[in-house]
Amino acid sequence: YEIQKSAESWTLECRISFSALDMSAPQPGDSVRFNLVRDRTLSDGVDETSALYPTLGSLQAPRKFTRMVFK
Repeated sequence: YEIQKSAESWTLECRISFSALDMSAPQPGDSVRFNLVRDRTLSDGVDETSALYPTLGSLQAPRKFTRMVFK
């Protein structure tokens, strides 16, 4: 993986094998529900959460995730 940080942003690039997700390699046109979430507790105890597709509630809400289609 590779992480890049600046004063205004950060970027993470990584690879996750399909077998690690307990799924077979997708075929073109296949789709899955998908979301990326970053959650941390700040030094003052306040939780900070950001998401690719906010679920406006529980982070465990796959029906609210976006759909990723493989090409």
